[in-house]
Amino acid sequence: KWEPAKEQKGLKMVLDIREKGKLELTVTVRDKTDKDKTDKVTGTYALEGNKLTVEMSFGGNTKKETMTVTKLTDTEFVTKDE
Repeated sequence: KWEPAKEQKGLKMVLDIREKGKLELTVTVRDKTDKDKTDKVTGTYALEGNKLTVEMSFGGNTKKETMTVTKLTDTEFVTKDE
């Protein structure tokens, strides 16, 4: 599971890359009354060399994005958008 290094106030994201090309993105947003709302988005990924392609569907829309993996260790997952 991966979380952004720089967390935005009132927003938490966790990316869970699973087996067989599956992934889950959990997004938690804190509203003005300090209540958290959590949504989960599932999708797929494919890795070819250092190119990671992610496809997720939410709200009736599908988003596909390709990025370059620049660093991957046990504690860091760094990508660069194409």
